[in-house]
Amino acid sequence: MSASGQKQICAPHNGVFALPPKADVRHGNQNAAIGRGANTFDPTQCAQRSCVSVYLPLTVGPREEDMMIEIIEILRQEHRNLEKLLRVMEQELRVFDRGERPDYEVFGAIIEFFKKYPDSCHHPKEDIIYEKFKARDPDRAASISDLQAEHREGAVRLRRVAQAIEAVLNDEEVLREDVDRIVGDFIDSERKHIALEEEVVFPAIVDTLQPGDWADVALTLADRYGPPSTADFEEQFSTLRRNILELEEAAVARRS
Repeated sequence: MSASGQKQICAPHNGVFALPPKADVRHGNQNAAIGRGANTFDPTQCAQRSCVSVYLPLTVGPREEDMMIEIIEILRQEHRNLEKLLRVMEQELRVFDRGERPDYEVFGAIIEFFKKYPDSCHHPKEDIIYEKFKARDPDRAASISDLQAEHREGAVRLRRVAQAIEAVLNDEEVLREDVDRIVGDFIDSERKHIALEEEVVFPAIVDTLQPGDWADVALTLADRYGPPSTADFEEQFSTLRRNILELEEAAVARRS
């Protein structure tokens, strides 16, 4: 907490929110402060090396708009990262549909990623914001979507994908068109879900939440994602995603 009663939030670009170490907060020292003045902290001392220079003081006013934009952009970036993996899965499905052998290592890695990452890192962020939205305007929230239910349905579809791929690998009797339908349904449903959030849910949330709500959201995210161990956990998923993309590049090169 700064001398003016402001709490600083470090919002790294990989979606991890972290409170700066207590010793790194500058109490009115203009010479030591970096960026927006006295009540900031040195980014070189931030617990996460990947932090960008976005420090969000929790006070009512224009800064809450910055905070809102940053939080929503983190979720949008995570959607873009998920779409990259959906495209890879789609590409491998096309190989399967041609009667060729897709890279099942890539398939398996994407399945494992979707089993763990959304519920561990992405959905909890959305749930925090959505719960605040429901509290602020329950009727509007109910008229739009039940995000938690959609997330559960996505997990069910993913299990069907895992079972279908496992059946193929075990040489079980399974129709090729059934595998195509199951995997394709997962891909299409995930894209529709992302589109719903991007085009309907997020705009409604931005329109509804008040500056104080965003301050509460940022603090909750900081409490949940602040510890370095949690940040490292998200970085492990980033590494896994990059590895999947590299595996796919190698698979495409072998097939060309």
